[in-house]
Amino acid sequence: MKTELSHRDQGADFGLLKPKRYWMINDEDLGFLANFIGIFVFVLVIAYHYIMTDPKYEGI
Repeated sequence: MKTELSHRDQGADFGLLKPKRYWMINDEDLGFLANFIGIFVFVLVIAYHYIMTDPKYEGI
């Protein structure tokens, strides 16, 4: 007697129910990420100060 499998039992979950595989970030990727975030924050600070010192800018 053969039973029919539902679509969940056949593995048609499109990756939504499968366990996720975690990997450790290596030193090179961590260094790149830290530098990228640092540069991004630095640019935001410069942009903030540039906007705040603009004489045409009327703050709230």
